Amino acid sequence: MRKRISKPKNKRKVKRPKKWNIKNLYSFLCVLVIFIFLCTFLIFLQREKSKASLQLIDGGRRGPFRYIKIKNTGKVILTNIEIYIDGKKFKTLRAKLMQNKTLGDAIPLSLGEHVLEAKTPEGAHAVLKVGS
Repeated sequence: MRKRISKPKNKRKVKRPKKWNIKNLYSFLCVLVIFIFLCTFLIFLQREKSKASLQLIDGGRRGPFRYIKIKNTGKVILTNIEIYIDGKKFKTLRAKLMQNKTLGDAIPLSLGEHVLEAKTPEGAHAVLKVGS
C-alpha cells in the first residue's frame, strides 16, 4: 500500500499582488505625470541657467578703424573672447564680460566687405557682416 503524504497544518498563505482598480491606477498616473513634469522643468532650468550668448554691434567707421561692441546677452560670465576677421583669428580679448554688459574695441579694417566673428570658450558665438 501507498502511504499518503499529508499536507502540513501550518500552511503559509501566499500573498497575491493587489489587483489594479481605478483609484490605484489614477493615483499612480497622477504621481507619474507630476514626476515627469518636474524632471522636464528641472532640465529646462538647467539649460537656461547655462546659456551663453553674445551679440556683435557695429559702432561705425572712423578712419581706418571699425568700432564694434560686444554685448553679453546670456546668463553666463564670458571670458577670453576671440575675434575673427574673415575666418582668421585677429585677437583674444582677455576680460570678464558680465551679463548684460558691453565691451568695445577698435579693429583696423581695409575698405570692402568683411565678416566679423566673436567666440568664447563658454560656447557663445556671434557673426556680423560689415561693409564700407
